[in-house]
Amino acid sequence: MRLAFIVINHNASVSYDLSILNTVKKSLQKLGYKTLCLVNTEATKLAVLSRLKSISKTIKKSDRFIFYFSGHTIWSPWKKGLNFFDFKPYHIFYDGKSNWMSNDELMDIVKSILCKKILLFDTCCGPLIGINKQKNTQIVTVSNKFGRTISLLEKKEPIPIIAYYLKKIASSPKNKLKDLWNPQNHIVNGIRMTITGKKMII
Repeated sequence: MRLAFIVINHNASVSYDLSILNTVKKSLQKLGYKTLCLVNTEATKLAVLSRLKSISKTIKKSDRFIFYFSGHTIWSPWKKGLNFFDFKPYHIFYDGKSNWMSNDELMDIVKSILCKKILLFDTCCGPLIGINKQKNTQIVTVSNKFGRTISLLEKKEPIPIIAYYLKKIASSPKNKLKDLWNPQNHIVNGIRMTITGKKMII
């Protein structure tokens, strides 16, 4: 089985989130993945945690899993992780109340998903997510420490960089992530893509 879990939340336009979802979902389905999605108001910390824990209990070692997150992160010397729809910035210094997921918390759950997996992060401070190496895990992030992810324009629609590449890969007959790790493609519109872990076929 091939399973993809898509989480999209920019706390901005619902139509923007849905346009990203449409691109990513269609691309992954074309690659043979069953998709589970949480978008905008659905993308709360509890909902994401619950879905990931459920996946870890049902997925088999021979399966393939992709986690795609498009949204905001926390980036500071003290706290690094993912923001969700119910994030409360004024509670950031109080553990358990701000509804964000730390890097360690996320990677501990990912570790319990034993199959080959690819984590895709289309965020403002993406490289800070891939903090530890795990067996059978590929991590792809967008590096932009100075603001939100810059989108590419395709058919007059703003599409985040990794979503753009997923679309490109889905249209390739070879169905590989090779376009992501060609050196000339590591920088798009001044934004660097960072890839860690063993290179895997998507």
